[in-house]
Amino acid sequence: MNISILTASYPVDRLTYEEVAELAQTAGETDGLQYEQLLHLYASAEAGVSGFYVLAYDDDEDRLVAAASAIDEIGFHTFESSLVVHPLYRSIGVGTAIHEALEQALAVRQSAGTLMLAKEHAPYNEAFLQKCGYGYNFSEATFMTQSASLQETVAVTLRPYAPADFARVANLYEQAFGDTLEESEQLLEYNTAQQQTMIWVAEQQGEVVGTITTTIYEDELNITALAVEQTMRGQGIGSYIIALVKDEACKENVATITLDVESENEQAWSFYVKNGFEKVSQTNYFVKLG
Repeated sequence: MNISILTASYPVDRLTYEEVAELAQTAGETDGLQYEQLLHLYASAEAGVSGFYVLAYDDDEDRLVAAASAIDEIGFHTFESSLVVHPLYRSIGVGTAIHEALEQALAVRQSAGTLMLAKEHAPYNEAFLQKCGYGYNFSEATFMTQSASLQETVAVTLRPYAPADFARVANLYEQAFGDTLEESEQLLEYNTAQQQTMIWVAEQQGEVVGTITTTIYEDELNITALAVEQTMRGQGIGSYIIALVKDEACKENVATITLDVESENEQAWSFYVKNGFEKVSQTNYFVKLG
């Protein structure tokens, strides 16, 4: 058996995208997990995204047998990485080989830091990553719900973000996420640069009271960056925003809505469960030790 390993920068071509998607589906069916988001398929074919794949091929079978993904989501030159190996190739060292190639590719790109991601109960989780010199850092739970038409008028309206909203939305980010204003502005700049991403501004009686960001990937809408004006929290505004996003997804014929929440954030867990979400999986994050 001859295994070849190569690197492909984002945006990847259609053939590579389809190969990675097929690998994610095959491994996911075996493991009972979803690997598409872990391998950043939603961003891999999008121009302007900083990231790459390390790909391992069985030359004899002309088959992609493993993929490692690395993406610089925010543009800080720090990467989130993950790897998936075809079920038939997990006992011959392919995982170790592709991880070594991933670390070499990150070094070439002078990565300022890397988080390794792994699905809970996945084959290449904590035990494997510990052998590679990583330690557990934190976890995020993925929640899911279904889109739904709005049945009644709510006290908040949603409109698309406009450049004039920059300072206000950055301030909302600063309030909600505990970042500095500069970090909040960088996050907003990143979100506005993504082609498939929509930033929404929530208004009540003409005043901006919140914001939320959505990204549609095939038949799924992903929510990020929900923030509500801190002086108006506890008034149901967040729930109104979620209801409006469910309605928007329904209009776009998107059935499923997902989001990620840090496992330790009990307040957010409670909020999303109250608004009809259920936990469907958990992703663990690991950092390089030493």
